[in-house]
Amino acid sequence: MITPLRLGNFSGPKFRGVGHAYVRHASQPARRRAGSSNLDLLSLIALLALLLSCRVPTPAAAVSPTPPAELAPAHCPPDCAGADLRGHDLRQANLAGADLRGADLSGAYLQQANLSGANLTEAILVDADARGADLRQAILAHSDWRGANVLNVNLAGVSLKGLAIKINETTRFDYKWYVVWAAVNGLAQGWNLRGADLVGANLDGADLGEADLVGANFEEASLVGAQLSGANLHAAHLAEVSLKQADLHKANLQAAELGLADLSGAFLMDANLFEVNLRSADLTGADLLRVDLIEAHGAGANFFQANLQTADLRQADLSGANLTETDLSGANLRETNLSQTDLRQTELQDATLHEVIIDEGTQLAPKWRLVWEILQQGAPGRNLRGLDLSHVNLSYTNLAGADLSGVDLSGSNIHGANLAGINLFQANLSKAYLATTDLTKADLREANLRQVNLLGATLDRANLQGANLYGLNLDYASLEEANLQQADLQQARLEGAQLPRADLRGANLSGAKLSGTNLERANLQDANLSQARLLGGVYLHEADLRGADLSGSTLEYTILTGADLRGANLGSVRWRNVSLQGAIVDEQTILDDKWRLVWEILNQPAAQRDLRGADLSQADLSQADLREADLSSANLSESNLYEAKLQKANLRGADIRLANFNGADLSEIELPEVNWPNISLISVRLFAANLRGAVLNQAVFDHSDLRRANLSGAALNGASFYGVNLRRADLSEAKLVNAILWDANLSNANLSGADLRRANLIRANLSGANLAGANLSGADLTDAIMPEGWHNVVAAY
Repeated sequence: MITPLRLGNFSGPKFRGVGHAYVRHASQPARRRAGSSNLDLLSLIALLALLLSCRVPTPAAAVSPTPPAELAPAHCPPDCAGADLRGHDLRQANLAGADLRGADLSGAYLQQANLSGANLTEAILVDADARGADLRQAILAHSDWRGANVLNVNLAGVSLKGLAIKINETTRFDYKWYVVWAAVNGLAQGWNLRGADLVGANLDGADLGEADLVGANFEEASLVGAQLSGANLHAAHLAEVSLKQADLHKANLQAAELGLADLSGAFLMDANLFEVNLRSADLTGADLLRVDLIEAHGAGANFFQANLQTADLRQADLSGANLTETDLSGANLRETNLSQTDLRQTELQDATLHEVIIDEGTQLAPKWRLVWEILQQGAPGRNLRGLDLSHVNLSYTNLAGADLSGVDLSGSNIHGANLAGINLFQANLSKAYLATTDLTKADLREANLRQVNLLGATLDRANLQGANLYGLNLDYASLEEANLQQADLQQARLEGAQLPRADLRGANLSGAKLSGTNLERANLQDANLSQARLLGGVYLHEADLRGADLSGSTLEYTILTGADLRGANLGSVRWRNVSLQGAIVDEQTILDDKWRLVWEILNQPAAQRDLRGADLSQADLSQADLREADLSSANLSESNLYEAKLQKANLRGADIRLANFNGADLSEIELPEVNWPNISLISVRLFAANLRGAVLNQAVFDHSDLRRANLSGAALNGASFYGVNLRRADLSEAKLVNAILWDANLSNANLSGADLRRANLIRANLSGANLAGANLSGADLTDAIMPEGWHNVVAAY
């Protein structure tokens, strides 16, 4: 028995929404809800009042009951419509199909009466007692139920959509039917209806989107065209229910019971049907795009013309199912039971058929039976020459030893497959997915590789002579010692690709994108690299680039050490920190004057060279010998001078913005009063350097050698000297406010008059240092080694 719910004690946003939609203040004009012009506003107000205050109705005392009557429709007089039946005792009366339009049944006793299929349009049932009455399929439009008791009535099949009935606060009405009324009138979205009893309800066109219907019982209900997108129907009972044209987009139907259900034309895209029971269900023309049908029970189901593209059907049971004209392209059918199914007219393009279960009753087109056999047994020794294997999924399959010359594998997924040593001469691999596939020593001559994906593929010692690799993704592919002579690699992607000792003679790499690519000792004679982008450490150590065209290309942090550039065209190249040590050039090498100078500095004796005003910006001069060179007013911005030999070099007026001097030797350099704030001089040798009066605020000297350096009067506020050797350095009158001298060796250094306020001198060695007049206010001297009697010589502040 359904217990009546007193809505006066129930609060929730959805019910407040009902009030906002239909209840009006006496001072407000009446408004109809958009799209519901046939609703009776007074009826809706009355219904709300009823739900807010449910009371047991008092029978009309003024009307005396009439003896029970048997009014079968066949014997109902012609004037039954509009008949005066007030106060009649019609308990258990058979009024099935009766025409009671406009009849007055006020105060009538209708308990257990059979009113199934009766027409009660505009009938008056004020204060009637209809408890337990059978009103299945009855027509109740515009009827008046004010004060009536209609608990436990059966309204199965009754359409409550837009129903304009009159009720008030004394009408007693089952909550179940209120839910049905709210749903079909668009007021139940997102409601919590867990475990709801909706048996036999007519929910055609109902809106239950996002509703929580876990475990709800819909037996014998009708949900034709219902809106259930995003609803949670986990373990709901929907067996034999009609869900024709229903919207179940993104609905959760996990473990739901849908056996024998009618889902023809239903929209189930992205729905969760994990472990659902669809045995013998009708899904004709249903849209099941991307649905999760893992471990679903669909034996005997009808999927005629259904869309199951990219659906996940792993371990599902589809034995005996009708899959005629079903679209299973891209679907995952791994371990799916397809016994006793006819798949001859099924679209299986790109479907995963690994470990699929078939039997002698399974009907497959020859192409797909061959694919199944290859997946089950592998392909060693198979002659597959010229066959159509387009748009098949052969991922992680062992194809070694098969003859695939001239085969059509266009659009196929061969990801992770073993194709080592295989013959693919003249094969069609256009748009195939070959990422991480092993193609070691494969013969790919004259193969169609248009738009193939070779990301991370292994092509070591493969024969790709003359291959069309235009615009292909070869990122992280391995092509060690591969034959790429005359190959077309225009616009190809080769980020992180490995091509050591590859043969690229005459190859076209114009516009190619190389980043971190390894081309060590590769043969690039006469190759076209014009407009190519060689970024992020492309490694061309000892590569053969004789006669190669690199005009207009971009070389950033490219390593050309030991490369042979004789006769190469390097005109209009955009250079940035390119390593040219040991590179070979000749008079036929086309090289801009700036970069020929850089090459000369690196590869020819350069000590004492006159480089006044030279533009060496963005040049890689690491380990260059520039001892005693005159670099005054030279442009060294963004240049790399790592470990360069710059002893006694003249750097006055040089532009060193963002230059890298780390590890360089600047011993005995003369740079008095130089203005180099924020410079990084990590691990630099500045032995006996003259930096008197220099502005070096915030500079970093960590782990550098500044023994005997002259820093007197220098501005070194905030500078870092972590672990620096400043033994016997002159820091007199230097400004070292907030400087970091942690673990610094300042033994025998001259710090007289130095400003060391708030300096960090933790574990610093100041033994023998001259601190006369030095200001150590706020300095951290934790574990520092101090000179004897230093308290007596430090000025008092």
